[in-house]
Amino acid sequence: MTTHRRMPPTRYPRNLEEAYRKRIVKLVYSWRGSAVEYFNRYMRSYFTGGTQLIGDAQVPPTTTQTQEMIENLHMLGYTIKQAVSDATIRMMAQQFVRSIDNFSYNNVSMQIKIAGLNPIRNDPNLTRIFNAKVAENVELINYMRDRYADSITGIVSRAISNGDGTGAITKAIVNQTGMSVRHAALVANDQTGSTIAKFNQARHQAAGAKYYVWQSMEDNRVRPKHQMLDGTRQKYGDPNGGDDGQTPGEPINCRCVATPVFSFY
Repeated sequence: MTTHRRMPPTRYPRNLEEAYRKRIVKLVYSWRGSAVEYFNRYMRSYFTGGTQLIGDAQVPPTTTQTQEMIENLHMLGYTIKQAVSDATIRMMAQQFVRSIDNFSYNNVSMQIKIAGLNPIRNDPNLTRIFNAKVAENVELINYMRDRYADSITGIVSRAISNGDGTGAITKAIVNQTGMSVRHAALVANDQTGSTIAKFNQARHQAAGAKYYVWQSMEDNRVRPKHQMLDGTRQKYGDPNGGDDGQTPGEPINCRCVATPVFSFY
């Protein structure tokens, strides 16, 4: 009687996604802290008692005061963007992608151990994937930072023009920060899924897999199309397969994974 061993499943790195989300959220709060500190130190004097001071209809601002406000708005945005260095953001992206790479290596190692194979640790393709995903994450975080800085300067600029008080500014900053925190969760989810998909596919194919089985998370967050794909056998590289040619994890905010089909199981 032949006994068939069950292959270890392809796992989704939930803990790494959550850790990355927390690190991005920490960046958001660093940006907020810099914004609030700069506003309190250099721009609160434009307001008094929660009401606009400079620019009041009864006391029009002088040319010098207007120029000072413009310069401070520019510096507010600049200060937010300089709150965390580019080197720190790049290192954070590298650490995240490296953690996903290691997770993939360990998971695939368990899957192909029965055949006496070892997954590839480093090769030109993996290096290309690593560098591309690091660059993508740096770009995404910088985009988040720049949008946050532009939003905050817009909030303060409109408050000055409209005569809003500091209470309205504070509320708007809190709302904008909340939006960025929620966006951090989307970025962490999307990048975790797409990054693990790339590393897994490279290792699965290097170990001989030509096909995979689409595996969803089987919860109420799975989109209808991926519910239909769940459990179906697909071919790597098929432009008409999967989700319009995309493998599990590649579509935006997809948490599905690919279970490789190996001949030795």
